[in-house]
Formats: sequence, structure tokens, C-alpha cells
Amino acid sequence: MSDNDRVWVKIHVPREMHRAMRKLAIDEGRPVTELYVEAFTAFADSTPPLEGVDAVNLDDYDFGEPEEDI
Repeated sequence: MSDNDRVWVKIHVPREMHRAMRKLAIDEGRPVTELYVEAFTAFADSTPPLEGVDAVNLDDYDFGEPEEDI
């Protein structure tokens, strides 16, 4: 995945969780971002869709003005 396919997302996680992710990243020789993406993907893949909720087509969704990259 190229940098052009990525966006900045700011989340707040417990300090100890982030320390554990950083340690795992060092142990596995991978970027910590890769581990977060892997965890988010696993969660999304394992979460069933909500009953009675129509799928949202994000191509038609107005996200407003993009935030400035830091």
C-alpha cells in the first residue's frame, strides 16, 4: 500500500496498550502502524453487520473538507 492510499487517523488508546503494540512491533521487526491496521482489519472482518441497517456507500458520502495533514 502506497502512502497515497493512506490517511491520517488520530485515535486515543490506553498507554499500556500502545506500549505493548510498540514492543510487539520491535520484536517482529514491523512498523507499529502495520500492527494497528492488522488489528483493525481483524476486528472489522470478525464483526457481523448490524441487523436492519442498510450498507453505507462511502463513495456517495460527504466527508466535508479534508483535514490538513500534520
